[in-house]
Amino acid sequence: MILSLLFLACSKEKRSVAHGQGGAFLQSEEISLEGLRREGVDLNGDGKDDQITYYENDVKRLVTRDINFDGVVDMLEYYENGVLIREESDLDFDAKLDLVVHYKDGKIESKEYSVDFMGTVHGRQIYNAQGQLIRAERDTDGDGNMDEFEFYKPGQSEPYKVERKGDSIESVPSQ
Repeated sequence: MILSLLFLACSKEKRSVAHGQGGAFLQSEEISLEGLRREGVDLNGDGKDDQITYYENDVKRLVTRDINFDGVVDMLEYYENGVLIREESDLDFDAKLDLVVHYKDGKIESKEYSVDFMGTVHGRQIYNAQGQLIRAERDTDGDGNMDEFEFYKPGQSEPYKVERKGDSIESVPSQ
């Protein structure tokens, strides 16, 4: 069994998994569940597993969560050698990805998000090796291309430079 089939079986709509009109779509990973040990937990006492952890040779490989208890998987965590490498979230419970977070060496490497309820990528955040935000990108006009870029110095919450459609605009962080 493939994980995306598990997710789709629980939802009424198919997730987008390719580039389409208007830009890139957030894509769900596929993982074979064949041969994995399943451990379920009923978090709200309704007799249904709301969190399921899959193990390969006693090493965590995948965790699925139904966070609003409607029977549909809303969050997935992917592990490699027991270490978190990717999270997928459906934050508005419409069976489409809204947020994908990538991890490297236990730190956030990047985030991609959608705000149109269709799974289209509207923004991306890039982090350094210490997990600090260094760049944010946005598609502000919905054409599928990132056209606003914010650059951050590690540890700062305000960008030191903003570029829009090739025009550089210097920004002074507010203190």
